[in-house]
Amino acid sequence: RGSSENEGVMFPLQLGDELPPVRDLLQFCASCKGYKPPRAHHCSQCGRCVLSMDHHCPWTNTCVGITNLKSFVQFTHFVPVATLHSVIVHTEMLHLLWRAWRLTKNAKEFLQILVQVRVMLAIL
Repeated sequence: RGSSENEGVMFPLQLGDELPPVRDLLQFCASCKGYKPPRAHHCSQCGRCVLSMDHHCPWTNTCVGITNLKSFVQFTHFVPVATLHSVIVHTEMLHLLWRAWRLTKNAKEFLQILVQVRVMLAIL
């Protein structure tokens, strides 16, 4: 009964088949002096082979490949959002300072308001 169950099943490697040599499956990198998997490229700036290498990013100083592509895409999307948030916050603070300068009667009151604004910015 045990041998009749496996009669119609095809195994990927039969006993008579030979495995291809490693040099046929992997490419040799002359810079790294080692084998690299398919779709890997050598980065001259990092000095290593990167799987599914897209490019070397100067902002993060690393190669963008299969392992960090998600974090790189998130980085490129969140930087403009953070910049916009910073511009909005600082524009509001400048507007408040301008209003305080117009409404104050003397320089001492304005300096007190400036100290309060610096404290608010430090908290942010």
